[in-house]
Amino acid sequence: MRALRQVRPGDGETEFAVRELTVAEIRQWLKGTAARNSDDALLGVLCGDFSADDLLLLTTATQEQIELLTPSECREVWNVCREVNSDFFALLDRLPAMPIPAQPSPPSSGPAAA
Repeated sequence: MRALRQVRPGDGETEFAVRELTVAEIRQWLKGTAARNSDDALLGVLCGDFSADDLLLLTTATQEQIELLTPSECREVWNVCREVNSDFFALLDRLPAMPIPAQPSPPSSGPAAA
């Protein structure tokens, strides 16, 4: 059964749950990494390692609830997301950075004619 943890960031007026991702959701998240943050560059810049889309995936919060959080409250929720999904984030830490393949050099045809 999926883990859920209730959170009340900041002053506690807003409450929602942080949920543990399923294997299918992890696959979907990994496939969509390049497309994420397209609609919410501001939170990505403010918080660095996550976006509003990430918080929407990992919580039951609505877009409106996320919009009303301060950056420090978003960080508070993100930390709970990391705790609830510790296996997922450990996987991310184990994934090696994908190297960019080197472009092959053009074949040499010998010394250049002068």
